[in-house]
Amino acid sequence: MSLVIALVLCGTVSGGGQRAGSSATGSAPAVSFNATGFPIVNQQVTLRILTPNSAANPPDFNDLLIMQKVEAKTNVRIDWVMAGAGFNEKKALMLATGDLPDIINRSVTAAELIRYGGNGTFIPMQNLIDQYGVNTKKLFSEISGLRAFLTAPDGNIYGVPRVNAAPWTAANGIGIINKTWLDSLGRPMPTTVEEFHQTLLAFRSINPAGGGRVIPLSFAKYSTGGATTLADVTGFSYLMASFGVPLNTEYMDVVNGRVVNIATTDGFKEGIRYLSRLFADGLIDPEGFTMGRNQLNAKISQTPFTVGYLQGWDIPDEFSTPEAVDNYVFMPLLRGPNGRTPVFYEVPLYGITRGSGVITSACRHPEVAMRWIDNILDTITSIEVCEGPIDVRVMDMKNGTFDIAPPPPGKNATQWKDENALGGSGFFAITAHTFEHVLRFPTTDNKVAFMNSNLFRYSDKEAFPPVYYTAEEADEVALLRTDIISFIERRASEWIMNGRIDAEWDAYMRELESMGNSKLLSINQAAYNRFIR
Repeated sequence: MSLVIALVLCGTVSGGGQRAGSSATGSAPAVSFNATGFPIVNQQVTLRILTPNSAANPPDFNDLLIMQKVEAKTNVRIDWVMAGAGFNEKKALMLATGDLPDIINRSVTAAELIRYGGNGTFIPMQNLIDQYGVNTKKLFSEISGLRAFLTAPDGNIYGVPRVNAAPWTAANGIGIINKTWLDSLGRPMPTTVEEFHQTLLAFRSINPAGGGRVIPLSFAKYSTGGATTLADVTGFSYLMASFGVPLNTEYMDVVNGRVVNIATTDGFKEGIRYLSRLFADGLIDPEGFTMGRNQLNAKISQTPFTVGYLQGWDIPDEFSTPEAVDNYVFMPLLRGPNGRTPVFYEVPLYGITRGSGVITSACRHPEVAMRWIDNILDTITSIEVCEGPIDVRVMDMKNGTFDIAPPPPGKNATQWKDENALGGSGFFAITAHTFEHVLRFPTTDNKVAFMNSNLFRYSDKEAFPPVYYTAEEADEVALLRTDIISFIERRASEWIMNGRIDAEWDAYMRELESMGNSKLLSINQAAYNRFIR
């Protein structure tokens, strides 16, 4: 009887824990597994984990103090497969040959989750999460929609989320305006699109001390993949919000439960018409349609200052000198025509990605793997995995908050971080609440305060979420989306410059339909319906 009781209390399991939902095959040696508390196992177990890593990371993550702390706490030893810059190739080779690790640390794509989850290479983890995922389930309760975000079309969950939900990442750019010019002209901060138009006209009359061509509004074409002229952080989405258009790089929105292409709406048409008026009045930088972000940053940081308005990420990030930072302020969202309330695009599930902590069918002890993964998602452990050990790089301020120590001489912040933490090579869970109340980054406080007081009350209540496609849907969306978004961007840019949107709108709508817009909407509707079910 005492032996039976001991087995129950310690959770001794064998055969890879098949009862918890593993698809692992073969017999595994029994381990003295603890379903709660620490250590996870009484006799040490080794797990093999494939991971990316940067050149500045140590050659073995076991050399990191934080991973030594994790091992001491869990009694789980990690055999790290450090793939470096060749991570994607190593991952593909291991998946193709069946030489599988127990866990893939992060960066498994949605397509890979579907493909290799479907064929049994990755094991379903929802039952393991329900049984052992204390921190994972805490994230589910704290972040609305997170469980749906992780659930594949087949109903299974493969992996845990990587949460880096810094609140300043919830916006795809904010309007930034030249406060010095406003003051010198005696003009108040504009509050409507018409007042903004008049402000730009007034900026055009500025004669900067020392000369220089005045540019009332500048922007950049961001073309390094995915992001676009209109919707990118350096584009026009902030102004388009004034026309009821929560513009995003997918051009998808949800209205009363129905997925729509936002570039086919009356608000989109009205917003482009407004931008074409600004361009016709010489207020928009014509170089913006061809120049990149580095060129824009150089233009806005030159002295004397020559740019009146731009959309950017954050003032300290966009401007390279203290003088420039002091010269600009955030501009609140503008009311649209006839006092229309703006609609702000708040990024759904910002800073959250799929494909971390993925357990493979080679894992003989999935319960152990699940508890090890879940421990990484503990708040304090996550901070140390992301930023470095407490009392080394992360400083305990003794008031419930933590700060980041400056790098030692001769090292930049990134090098200092990568020498002490997994950082970008790892997964962790740092939520918006943690960033606001525990791990502090004071340089972002101004932006976060502005967003809280000026933007979130206008957030789109039905923003299109980061849906999960089936393998077949993903292939079709990839083909349709590329051509359709390229067409939308080209026509919008042309209309801003030539003002012919009214005359050409009907032909534009017909062309979108011929390119498969209805099919794209149908696929996205199906994916959205699965997401919200």
